[in-house]
Amino acid sequence: MPPKDPLSIRCFNPSCPNTVTQVKKSGRPRQYCSEACGKAYRKNRDVRSAQVSRDQAAYTREVADEVARQVAVCLGAARTCDPLTALRQVVQAEKNFGDLKDALVQQARHQGMKSACIAEAMSISPYKLSRGMSTPSVTRRIENRYKARNSETALPLPSRTTPPPAPSQATAPRFPSGRSFPPTPAPTSPVSNEASTPAEEAKPADTLARALTHLQRTSDKTLRALAGESGVSASYVSRILSGGRCPSWKITQQIALSCRADPAELKPLWDAARGHPIVQADTFHPALRGLHLAASCPEPDTIRRLSHNALTVDEITMLLHGQQVPDWQVVRHFVGALRGRPETVRPLWKAARHAALAVQPTESTASASVGSASETL
Repeated sequence: MPPKDPLSIRCFNPSCPNTVTQVKKSGRPRQYCSEACGKAYRKNRDVRSAQVSRDQAAYTREVADEVARQVAVCLGAARTCDPLTALRQVVQAEKNFGDLKDALVQQARHQGMKSACIAEAMSISPYKLSRGMSTPSVTRRIENRYKARNSETALPLPSRTTPPPAPSQATAPRFPSGRSFPPTPAPTSPVSNEASTPAEEAKPADTLARALTHLQRTSDKTLRALAGESGVSASYVSRILSGGRCPSWKITQQIALSCRADPAELKPLWDAARGHPIVQADTFHPALRGLHLAASCPEPDTIRRLSHNALTVDEITMLLHGQQVPDWQVVRHFVGALRGRPETVRPLWKAARHAALAVQPTESTASASVGSASETL
């Protein structure tokens, strides 16, 4: 019986340039050029799989921690009868719950769990799981989340401790899918003057555009849908979100309402972008929340790190959710960490400070009057 013709194929090890000669015969055909090459590939594959598992676990914990913090803030706001703050946290938590679901589905698939079991845990059909949460789409959403979180650069401020060094390319963090993403830009030298240099600060028009972009992204509305609700074209909305056009207040207000946001938080940003003077005392806290919105609503602990530990978590929480007017140094560090312009916020802080001090003598006088009346009785 004549021998069968051999077949040459590429070695299954992607890093190996050799070919494998396969002879058609009974048994399993050769896949690697040598036994050592096959062992090396399988060993590296196991190492990569273990690294991906660690990355997925770290990512899942990160998202779960964000959800837990937002739920805690929401509970606190609900107990203090602050519905707007609670609603903002609910909206953010809903988006993070979606990210957490993607992370858990990807983690379950990597551990070899069957699609039927994953679908049963989610109370959906396997067909709906494969259509709505395919592996490429889940991976793409997770990578977009990382890109969105790392697109904002931090503004360096005077620090209480030495800032950590920037991660090198060799130790750069990785996507849960196994691919590495660009390291965070290294912080420049801390500034020591009252306000940062203009090159390090975002322009007022750019700050407004970033706030509107964050609203559009978190609302899951397309440009066409947002344009239809705002009464303008989709191309005009695109220019607004890119910072190419500064919209009128009517359009800005409509975009905020369409995205279920509070227009009052955008009004100080819009006034600054238009160059309008704003010194009203009641615009101080909305202006701070607007900067927080433009920075994609980072958590208090993230803002603390961006300020190089110049602020505490309690100080940041008080500025975001309270009505107190702290010292200017606290406000300046907070504004700088969010890439705002301290000189724009300082007049608002002064007006709010004077209003707060004007209330104190009145309260003291009222207390004295009550005391005198008690003594007379």
